[in-house]
Amino acid sequence: MNEEINKLEDYILSCFESDHDSVELLRKLEALESLINPDSIDQAELIGEAYEFISTVYNAEKSYFYYQLYYSQNGYSIGWCDENNSPPYYSGAIGDFRNEAPVSDLIIKLGYEKCQEIDSKARQWLEKNGLKYNLFHNEKG
Repeated sequence: MNEEINKLEDYILSCFESDHDSVELLRKLEALESLINPDSIDQAELIGEAYEFISTVYNAEKSYFYYQLYYSQNGYSIGWCDENNSPPYYSGAIGDFRNEAPVSDLIIKLGYEKCQEIDSKARQWLEKNGLKYNLFHNEKG
């Protein structure tokens, strides 16, 4: 499976820099999505980036979802904690994955309600796959 993941990653990475067949790219992204598991969670970052930054496959909802999976396993908190209270500009506590620039842009596009729906789905995925996460500073889910 690692070889298959590597081939998919290589193809997707090449699409950031060159023209590509959007149907083929979408097929490869969906294939990589189907392979995401606790042992390959780092690929979630690439999927999130591709869905956000490659215009031919742009999907803000999928991007936000995969960023949350990735960041949740890399020391960031994922509990909703907007300290700004000025939608659509979210400002979480230090360590909140939503403070990351690409994610912050997605919140503006998606809106708070949609992001919170996706948050619930991401937490369900994490729990179903036995992965721990931080809701808020040192609070484990």
